Amino acid sequence: MQLKTQRFLTFGSRFALSFVMMTILWVLASPFYNSLILSISTLVLAAIEDPRLTFFREEADHAIVYVQSLGSTLPIVTLTKEFYNLNYFGIVVLWALMLATPMRLSSKALFVFIATLCMIFFHVLFLLVYLRIQYIVKGIVPSDDIEFIFYVWLRFFTTTGKYWLPPVIWALLTFHYWFPQSFDKSYNKEARP
Repeated sequence: MQLKTQRFLTFGSRFALSFVMMTILWVLASPFYNSLILSISTLVLAAIEDPRLTFFREEADHAIVYVQSLGSTLPIVTLTKEFYNLNYFGIVVLWALMLATPMRLSSKALFVFIATLCMIFFHVLFLLVYLRIQYIVKGIVPSDDIEFIFYVWLRFFTTTGKYWLPPVIWALLTFHYWFPQSFDKSYNKEARP
Protein backbone atom coordinates (compact mmCIF):
# COMPACT_ATOMS: atom_id res chain seq x y z
CA MET A 1 0.00 0.00 0.00
CA GLN A 2 2.82 2.38 0.86
CA LEU A 3 4.44 1.82 -2.56
CA LYS A 4 1.22 2.81 -4.35
CA THR A 5 0.85 5.92 -2.23
CA GLN A 6 4.44 6.91 -2.92
CA ARG A 7 3.89 6.29 -6.63
CA PHE A 8 0.82 8.56 -6.74
CA LEU A 9 2.52 11.27 -4.66
CA THR A 10 5.48 11.21 -7.03
CA PHE A 11 3.09 11.44 -9.97
CA GLY A 12 1.22 14.33 -8.32
CA SER A 13 4.37 16.36 -7.73
CA ARG A 14 5.61 15.67 -11.28
CA PHE A 15 2.22 16.69 -12.64
CA ALA A 16 2.24 19.97 -10.69
CA LEU A 17 5.73 20.81 -11.95
CA SER A 18 4.90 19.76 -15.53
CA PHE A 19 1.67 21.74 -15.44
CA VAL A 20 3.47 24.94 -14.41
CA MET A 21 6.13 24.42 -17.10
CA MET A 22 3.55 23.62 -19.81
CA THR A 23 1.43 26.64 -18.85
CA ILE A 24 4.45 28.90 -19.28
CA LEU A 25 5.31 27.20 -22.57
CA TRP A 26 1.68 27.52 -23.71
CA VAL A 27 1.89 31.32 -23.46
CA LEU A 28 4.65 31.17 -26.09
CA ALA A 29 3.26 28.30 -28.17
CA SER A 30 -0.44 29.18 -28.30
CA PRO A 31 -0.20 31.62 -31.27
CA PHE A 32 1.50 28.91 -33.34
CA TYR A 33 -1.01 26.28 -32.20
CA ASN A 34 -3.92 28.59 -33.03
CA SER A 35 -2.47 29.19 -36.51
CA LEU A 36 -2.11 25.44 -36.98
CA ILE A 37 -5.76 24.85 -36.03
CA LEU A 38 -6.89 27.62 -38.41
CA SER A 39 -4.73 26.24 -41.23
CA ILE A 40 -6.06 22.70 -40.84
CA SER A 41 -9.62 24.04 -40.52
CA THR A 42 -9.13 26.02 -43.74
CA LEU A 43 -8.06 22.85 -45.55
CA VAL A 44 -11.00 20.87 -44.18
CA LEU A 45 -13.48 23.63 -45.03
CA ALA A 46 -12.07 23.88 -48.57
CA ALA A 47 -12.76 20.16 -48.97
CA ILE A 48 -16.29 20.09 -47.50
CA GLU A 49 -17.83 23.47 -48.41
CA ASP A 50 -19.33 23.69 -51.87
CA PRO A 51 -19.40 26.51 -52.75
CA ARG A 52 -16.62 27.87 -50.55
CA LEU A 53 -18.15 29.89 -47.74
CA THR A 54 -15.64 30.43 -44.93
CA PHE A 55 -12.40 32.42 -44.92
CA PHE A 56 -10.11 33.25 -41.99
CA ARG A 57 -7.95 36.34 -41.59
CA GLU A 58 -5.43 36.20 -38.76
CA GLU A 59 -4.48 39.41 -37.06
CA ALA A 60 -2.22 40.17 -34.10
CA ASP A 61 -3.98 38.19 -31.37
CA HIS A 62 -7.24 37.16 -33.00
CA ALA A 63 -8.74 35.83 -36.21
CA ILE A 64 -11.74 37.11 -38.08
CA VAL A 65 -14.04 34.63 -39.80
CA TYR A 66 -15.48 35.92 -43.05
CA VAL A 67 -18.37 34.43 -44.99
CA GLN A 68 -18.60 34.74 -48.75
CA SER A 69 -22.30 35.31 -49.39
CA LEU A 70 -24.05 36.75 -52.42
CA GLY A 71 -20.89 38.30 -53.82
CA SER A 72 -19.89 40.13 -50.63
CA THR A 73 -17.59 39.11 -47.82
CA LEU A 74 -19.05 39.64 -44.35
CA PRO A 75 -17.22 39.39 -41.03
CA ILE A 76 -19.23 36.97 -38.91
CA VAL A 77 -17.18 35.88 -35.91
CA THR A 78 -14.03 37.13 -34.22
CA LEU A 79 -11.97 34.40 -32.58
CA THR A 80 -10.14 36.22 -29.79
CA LYS A 81 -7.11 35.23 -27.75
CA GLU A 82 -9.49 34.45 -24.88
CA PHE A 83 -11.49 32.09 -27.13
CA TYR A 84 -8.31 30.18 -27.97
CA ASN A 85 -6.96 30.10 -24.43
CA LEU A 86 -10.25 28.96 -22.92
CA ASN A 87 -11.08 26.31 -25.50
CA TYR A 88 -7.63 24.91 -26.34
CA PHE A 89 -6.09 24.88 -22.85
CA GLY A 90 -6.91 21.18 -22.41
CA ILE A 91 -3.82 20.33 -24.44
CA VAL A 92 -1.70 21.82 -21.63
CA VAL A 93 -3.36 19.52 -19.09
CA LEU A 94 -2.82 16.56 -21.42
CA TRP A 95 0.87 17.36 -21.96
CA ALA A 96 1.39 17.77 -18.21
CA LEU A 97 -0.31 14.43 -17.50
CA MET A 98 1.78 12.69 -20.17
CA LEU A 99 5.05 14.21 -18.96
CA ALA A 100 4.29 13.34 -15.34
CA THR A 101 3.68 9.67 -16.11
CA PRO A 102 6.90 7.77 -15.45
CA MET A 103 7.75 5.67 -18.49
CA ARG A 104 10.56 5.28 -20.97
CA LEU A 105 11.41 8.47 -22.84
CA SER A 106 10.76 6.88 -26.24
CA SER A 107 7.31 5.72 -25.14
CA LYS A 108 6.58 9.10 -23.60
CA ALA A 109 7.58 10.92 -26.81
CA LEU A 110 5.39 8.63 -28.90
CA PHE A 111 2.41 9.00 -26.56
CA VAL A 112 2.77 12.80 -26.41
CA PHE A 113 2.80 12.84 -30.22
CA ILE A 114 -0.31 10.63 -30.46
CA ALA A 115 -2.09 12.64 -27.76
CA THR A 116 -1.26 15.91 -29.52
CA LEU A 117 -2.64 14.58 -32.82
CA CYS A 118 -5.85 13.56 -31.02
CA MET A 119 -6.22 17.04 -29.53
CA ILE A 120 -5.52 18.75 -32.86
CA PHE A 121 -8.26 16.65 -34.47
CA PHE A 122 -10.61 17.50 -31.60
CA HIS A 123 -9.85 21.24 -31.73
CA VAL A 124 -10.46 21.36 -35.49
CA LEU A 125 -13.78 19.59 -34.93
CA PHE A 126 -14.55 22.01 -32.08
CA LEU A 127 -13.93 25.04 -34.32
CA LEU A 128 -15.92 23.65 -37.27
CA VAL A 129 -18.93 22.81 -35.09
CA TYR A 130 -18.74 26.23 -33.41
CA LEU A 131 -18.75 27.97 -36.81
CA ARG A 132 -21.60 25.82 -38.15
CA ILE A 133 -23.79 26.67 -35.15
CA GLN A 134 -22.99 30.36 -35.68
CA TYR A 135 -23.99 30.11 -39.34
CA ILE A 136 -27.26 28.33 -38.52
CA VAL A 137 -28.20 30.76 -35.73
CA LYS A 138 -27.38 33.81 -37.89
CA GLY A 139 -29.28 32.40 -40.86
CA ILE A 140 -26.26 32.16 -43.15
CA VAL A 141 -26.91 28.52 -44.01
CA PRO A 142 -30.36 26.95 -44.16
CA SER A 143 -31.05 24.24 -41.62
CA ASP A 144 -33.92 21.99 -40.73
CA ASP A 145 -34.75 21.00 -37.16
CA ILE A 146 -32.97 17.64 -37.31
CA GLU A 147 -29.72 19.18 -38.55
CA PHE A 148 -29.91 21.92 -35.92
CA ILE A 149 -30.48 19.40 -33.13
CA PHE A 150 -27.58 17.30 -34.46
CA TYR A 151 -25.24 20.32 -34.32
CA VAL A 152 -26.49 21.34 -30.87
CA TRP A 153 -25.63 17.87 -29.56
CA LEU A 154 -22.28 17.95 -31.35
CA ARG A 155 -21.64 21.36 -29.82
CA PHE A 156 -22.49 19.96 -26.38
CA PHE A 157 -20.02 17.09 -26.96
CA THR A 158 -17.22 19.41 -28.10
CA THR A 159 -17.88 22.01 -25.39
CA THR A 160 -17.79 19.47 -22.59
CA GLY A 161 -15.09 17.43 -24.33
CA LYS A 162 -12.52 20.15 -23.81
CA TYR A 163 -12.69 19.23 -20.11
CA TRP A 164 -13.00 15.44 -20.10
CA LEU A 165 -11.14 14.47 -23.28
CA PRO A 166 -7.54 15.24 -22.11
CA PRO A 167 -7.71 12.92 -19.07
CA VAL A 168 -9.49 10.24 -21.14
CA ILE A 169 -6.78 10.32 -23.82
CA TRP A 170 -4.11 10.20 -21.11
CA ALA A 171 -5.81 7.27 -19.36
CA LEU A 172 -6.19 5.30 -22.60
CA LEU A 173 -2.55 5.80 -23.53
CA THR A 174 -1.04 5.13 -20.09
CA PHE A 175 -3.38 2.64 -18.39
CA HIS A 176 -0.79 -0.15 -18.65
CA TYR A 177 1.56 1.89 -16.46
CA TRP A 178 -1.00 2.25 -13.67
CA PHE A 179 -2.27 -1.34 -13.84
CA PRO A 180 0.70 -3.43 -14.99
CA GLN A 181 -0.42 -6.65 -13.30
CA SER A 182 -3.81 -6.82 -15.01
CA PHE A 183 -2.25 -5.87 -18.35
CA ASP A 184 0.47 -8.53 -18.00
CA LYS A 185 -2.01 -11.23 -16.93
CA SER A 186 -4.30 -10.68 -19.90
CA TYR A 187 -1.32 -10.53 -22.24
CA ASN A 188 0.11 -13.78 -20.83
CA LYS A 189 -3.24 -15.57 -21.15
CA GLU A 190 -3.39 -14.68 -24.84
CA ALA A 191 0.20 -15.77 -25.41
CA ARG A 192 -0.31 -19.28 -23.98
CA PRO A 193 -1.10 -22.08 -26.43
